[in-house]
Amino acid sequence: MLKKKGDCKVLKEGIQEHYEGKCKNGLANGKGIAKGINIYNGSFKKGLPSGKGKLTFANGNYYEGQFKKGMMDGKGKLVFKIDDINSVRIGVWKNDKYIGKVKIPDYKVKWDRGIDRYSFRRISDSYSSASNKVKIKFMQNGSFNTSISDIRLEGSDGNRIETPNYIGFETILS
Repeated sequence: MLKKKGDCKVLKEGIQEHYEGKCKNGLANGKGIAKGINIYNGSFKKGLPSGKGKLTFANGNYYEGQFKKGMMDGKGKLVFKIDDINSVRIGVWKNDKYIGKVKIPDYKVKWDRGIDRYSFRRISDSYSSASNKVKIKFMQNGSFNTSISDIRLEGSDGNRIETPNYIGFETILS
């Protein structure tokens, strides 16, 4: 049930003035948007940002990623300006503090049938998550082949893409 601020409280300072979204026991709970000096759009639990969301600060900087008990906590990215130049910090956060870069696990094939060989290539652009990609090429019967039918790819992040030259994922956060 969607509720307005009068029925439902947000407990995080800076986003308490207006709330629209799911509510439970008088507190923001589930998907919602909370506004104040800052704007938060994402998941709530017991009145606080929790789970996946985006917090946009009054100065235009924003954090997009995981929250826990109202704080940046887990994988995410912070986009901010230094001397009018966009900067991005991608990694792991704990209690609103940057801990470090995300360790990118090795790619692995869990199961294959009829594939001779495969190659993974990660293309990364620190300025834009839209250009972070993983390209996968498959070799079958001695030549690289992207028209393999009945293929199932799973990824923890990004959007699946298929081109005449490769299959893969793009817009990868980490």
